[in-house]
Amino acid sequence: MNTTRATQLLRLSATRQTLTRTTRRNLSIEPQTPPPQPPKEPSKVGAFYKSFSAPILKCFLGALFTYQLAYFGWMKLETIEEAHEKKSEIKGLQEELAGAINSKRREAEGMVDRVGEKVGEVKDKMLEGTEGVGVAGRVKKGGWWPW
Repeated sequence: MNTTRATQLLRLSATRQTLTRTTRRNLSIEPQTPPPQPPKEPSKVGAFYKSFSAPILKCFLGALFTYQLAYFGWMKLETIEEAHEKKSEIKGLQEELAGAINSKRREAEGMVDRVGEKVGEVKDKMLEGTEGVGVAGRVKKGGWWPW
């Protein structure tokens, strides 16, 4: 049993020593360096993108710029076309409105002439029937006022 006990004590004291050494290292000023790892071989995909990423990016940006330029040009042409269509539609509507106004004006002038003729006829009939009688006679003779 003594040997068993002695080995246990040795193991216990060895773990205590490693613990104290570990804590002393942690408190030291120098940073710990990790153990060196064996170098990895680069993957084929990584090597491809490492060598071809710049040309792929340039092609992508060139295509994007070309697309945006074509899109801007197309939109500009569409807005010009829409403005031209609106102006031509407005011009056509203005001409149609001017024609409608002129036709209504001609109708109104004809109506005014007919109304004027009817008023003249009614006036003549009224003057024939009321010659010298009442208010109409007074107005015809010289008015309301005696002077």
